[in-house]
Amino acid sequence: MTTRARANRDESWILFLSHRSGNNLLYRMRPDGSELTPIFGGELKDVPGMEAGRTLYRQPHWSRQSPDRAYFLSWATDTNVESGQMSGPIGYVIHLGRTDGGATRIMTNRAGEVFTWARSSEAFAYSRFAGRNPRRDGGQEPALPSTQIVIAQIDGSGEATVLEKPGYWTACDWSPDGNKLLLLYWGMQSMRYGRTDLIELDLARAEQARIKTMELRPGMDFPSSSDVEYCLNSLTDGLPIAWFADGRYSPDGTRIATTVRRRARLDDPGFHELALFDLASETLSVIADYPHPSRIHGPLSWSPDGEEILFSRPLEPDDRRENLPADVTGLGIWAIKSDGSSARFLTTGWAPDWQ
Repeated sequence: MTTRARANRDESWILFLSHRSGNNLLYRMRPDGSELTPIFGGELKDVPGMEAGRTLYRQPHWSRQSPDRAYFLSWATDTNVESGQMSGPIGYVIHLGRTDGGATRIMTNRAGEVFTWARSSEAFAYSRFAGRNPRRDGGQEPALPSTQIVIAQIDGSGEATVLEKPGYWTACDWSPDGNKLLLLYWGMQSMRYGRTDLIELDLARAEQARIKTMELRPGMDFPSSSDVEYCLNSLTDGLPIAWFADGRYSPDGTRIATTVRRRARLDDPGFHELALFDLASETLSVIADYPHPSRIHGPLSWSPDGEEILFSRPLEPDDRRENLPADVTGLGIWAIKSDGSSARFLTTGWAPDWQ
């Protein structure tokens, strides 16, 4: 077991985002920090339709590599370098690329920030919103959206809607056995109020519900809300927790790592506890708690051997290794044992994904 765990680490890669060059780029490196290479993002020169000399900048955000480490998906936008504004009405789109570099292609321009790979590395699940997206609404009170959870094949051969329900749903992770999607759900009018829950979607049952709906309503390619209810299993509805921010299954599928805020005050500054949810005992245990402003940031990632969890938190104010404006504090990536011990610094940046 020890030999296999060591081999998993030696053969693995960590993807992460960093502003160290002055621009936000997606990097790939070995767990020991070697072979560090930027693989996505940066300047776009001589863009068709732009005046001569104008440069755009492709800025990646939430990004994940496929389980086989061959590809990555990145939720990214093209910005005007001079003004820092988006260059057009499309905004953020999901790009598919190879982790060893090269050309990318757009998979969808209707997706939310959070998505997850299938264990086969041949498909991914993402959220598609009807109506305004609460994350992109400038702090106003948006209408309650309806969300579709969509599974798309990366070869372009098709996609299927496995869930459509009111509220805001995101696909955080795909279970190691490939049978379930871990969803984050909230159904309030605004992100600033209410609670969130982690919910599992049984994919086999959802497909049965979709087929049933298609038989009863030809042309409707997603399950009705009433038929899909029995496919959903809330993991955290009974817990006295205000906010879960994300969730990732452990490699053996027995636990879920999540960031959580357990304070009820509306002026609480953010998520800053790292917790594990045990699926067998249905219990939640906090393993790390950094007070504001050094609170924990997601998204999270497990090491391939399940021994450690990667997360982000702010660097010291005088640490300028992330090349950001003077009034902005950069982020660093830490790894911590799953029992909460032996936290160690890896590199500057955020959004680590270890496969």
